[in-house]
Amino acid sequence: MKKFSQLALPYIIWSIIILLLPVLLIAFYAVTDSGNTVVNFSFTLQNFAKFFTDHDFLLFYGDLFQLHLKQQLFVFC
Repeated sequence: MKKFSQLALPYIIWSIIILLLPVLLIAFYAVTDSGNTVVNFSFTLQNFAKFFTDHDFLLFYGDLFQLHLKQQLFVFC
């Protein structure tokens, strides 16, 4: 069993890099507002406010919700 865990370690590290790092980067960019330079980031929730109040986003997700509801009614009826 010890040999198996030693062999699995590179795959676990690679999986963390491939799966977790992009998710963390997406979360970082979701709550920051980029400045004029590379290192100038400021914390903001403006992106989420825009997402939940912008007319185009609301139309898209409203249509998506209606499609999902119709699909569920079709499957279960």
